[in-house]
Amino acid sequence: MHRKRERDNEIARVQQRVSGFNPQCSDAWAGLCQHFGSKITQDELVSIAEAIKPYAQVKLDRDARRRKSVILKWYQDNWAQISKYIKYVVLEDDSSA
Repeated sequence: MHRKRERDNEIARVQQRVSGFNPQCSDAWAGLCQHFGSKITQDELVSIAEAIKPYAQVKLDRDARRRKSVILKWYQDNWAQISKYIKYVVLEDDSSA
């Protein structure tokens, strides 16, 4: 019962956070797609955020790490601080190793 309540609370919290947010219409998504392409994964978005957050002095919360819709909202909310660091990030393809 307790786990179900936690899950329900998390779902409600996430829905409230991304309510009215359309990633495809956001400045952050446009900038991320321009630099990394539109097929960027949630794991890549989290890795980029982890690398940038100390420089941009922003916090990355648990919900943002767990859901792509929330990490995209996190990027939009913090885009003013983050955008100047995106050009320094290079994603490496581990599959060719």
